[in-house]
Amino acid sequence: MNVTELSGRIGIDMGNLSQHLGMMRDRRILTTRKEGNIVYYRLANPKMLNAFDILKEILIEQIRKDGILVDSLEG
Repeated sequence: MNVTELSGRIGIDMGNLSQHLGMMRDRRILTTRKEGNIVYYRLANPKMLNAFDILKEILIEQIRKDGILVDSLEG
């Protein structure tokens, strides 16, 4: 996707998003291809999607655990 498509899809300002995309490209998380003036981004390695899913699960578990701890402290 290009910056405009990504911005509309995830609701982030295009300028801010462009900076993040540039950082991810510099770190080889994303690759790009250019068609005219439009730059398209994609993951450098599709296996990253599996890694992102695992990180999401870990974060959700941590949030739930923290929620339980907060509830027990307040109760």
